[in-house]
Amino acid sequence: MTREYLKELGIEVEIIDKIMAEHGKSVQKLKELENVKEDLTEAKATIEKLEKTNKDNEDLQNQIKEYKEKLETSEKERQAENKSRMIEDALRNAKGSDLEYLKFKLGEVELDKDGNLKDIESKIKDLKEKHPSFFEAEEVEEETKKDDSGYKPLDNDLKDGKPASKEAAIASEFSNALG
Repeated sequence: MTREYLKELGIEVEIIDKIMAEHGKSVQKLKELENVKEDLTEAKATIEKLEKTNKDNEDLQNQIKEYKEKLETSEKERQAENKSRMIEDALRNAKGSDLEYLKFKLGEVELDKDGNLKDIESKIKDLKEKHPSFFEAEEVEEETKKDDSGYKPLDNDLKDGKPASKEAAIASEFSNALG
């Protein structure tokens, strides 16, 4: 609406001034309302953008958390495998035969601060005493000699395969005859 339009309608100048003043106030309120609408539209867009950003950020945080958990799990598995391997090596060095059973019987073995097995020697020694059949017998040097065939002769009072005395020879022949 313009002043010229109102003059053409035949309205007096004083009334036109009052109409224009009121019209200016209305236009000003409309401009303020449009600014508020623009601000609201911008706020909604910002909120949507922040929601998307935060959602991505939350997703990233969740992914980071999952990867950290996977890393911790992998590290624990690696430590457990390393510990198991070290126990098996110690049992193998002690000439153990059924390593899985011996590991079970060994029980929980702790690691020291350097990552070495604590008291493994004493625990293996205890295992050898409790379960000697699972370990190779340690070779004990005996004074008796083996003959060339690899057999170890029984105690028959023979010295170098020959009787020490005539009585021993007769006793040996007699015992061999009786079987």
